[in-house]
Amino acid sequence: ARRPTPRGRHARGDITRGLPVCPAPRARRLRASLTLPATDYLDFRAETYATRGSVLRDAGRPDEARAAFETALELYERKGAVAMARRVGDDLASLPLG
Repeated sequence: ARRPTPRGRHARGDITRGLPVCPAPRARRLRASLTLPATDYLDFRAETYATRGSVLRDAGRPDEARAAFETALELYERKGAVAMARRVGDDLASLPLG
């Protein structure tokens, strides 16, 4: 479950910007020497991008949020997670055009 970003705490939620997405502690330790195939951990990676999109949307940064949501949507579609892709698609559609 996602929690709303507390007012004024967006920068903290965006702290992982630009870092590789790596869900498992063991994989984090190995990421310097291990390149995961593009199909590994699709659902974890997608959820990370979707959460980042929510944080950026709440921070008033719709262009960056759109990019994060689009990446999440692509990953969910590759995974075949129809319900999650629909949810992210709704988040994407709720962003102002800009």
